[in-house]
Amino acid sequence: MWLVFLLLIFLLIGIIFSSVEANLYSINVSERNSNFKISVSWKLFGFFTVLLIHLDKFGMKFFNKKILYKKFMKKLEIKKVNKEVLSFFKGLDIKYKKIYFTLKVGLIDVSLTNIAVVVLSSIVPIFLKNRVKQKNMNYEILPEYHKLDLNFKGKIIISIKSLTLIKLYLKNIKSEMAHTKSKNYNVKESFKYE
Repeated sequence: MWLVFLLLIFLLIGIIFSSVEANLYSINVSERNSNFKISVSWKLFGFFTVLLIHLDKFGMKFFNKKILYKKFMKKLEIKKVNKEVLSFFKGLDIKYKKIYFTLKVGLIDVSLTNIAVVVLSSIVPIFLKNRVKQKNMNYEILPEYHKLDLNFKGKIIISIKSLTLIKLYLKNIKSEMAHTKSKNYNVKESFKYE
C-alpha cells in the first residue's frame, strides 16, 4: 500500500517537474520539393524521455506507428483561431534551450537573395536576444544563388513546462464553461421576454 502511495507521489512530482520539448531539425522549401522534420518529446523531471513523436510533412510517427495527418485531423475538433487560442499560445512561456543551425536562402535573383540574407541576418539576432544563452547559440545565414530554395538544417530546441500546459488547459475549460453558461442564460432570458 505504501509502495503504491510513494509511486503515485513520485509520478505526481515527476509530472509537475516535467516538460514538453520540441526539436526542429530541418525545413526544406524548393521549387520541386518541401519537407520538415520535428521531434516532440515529453520529459519526466526534464531529462527522462517518456514519449517521443516524430513529425514530417506526411504525418507523425510514435511507437513505430505512422499516422497520417488526414486520419489524425478527423479525430480532432478543429477550432477557429480566436482570441482565446492566441492567448493560450502567448501564455505558453516557451524557453529556448539550444539554437544551432545553418539557413540557406535563395530567391533566384542575386539582388533579392542578398536583400533577403541581410534582412534575416538583422531580424534573427533581435528575435533571439535575451531568449537563449550565448553559449547555447550558433547559427549562420547564407545565400543560395540562382535557385529558389529555403534550406534549414540544425537544431532549435524549445521547452515548455507541463504544469504551464495543464494550467492553460484548465483555464481554457473554465473559460468555455463560463461562455456556455452565459450563452444558456441569455437563451433563457430571451424566452422569458417573448
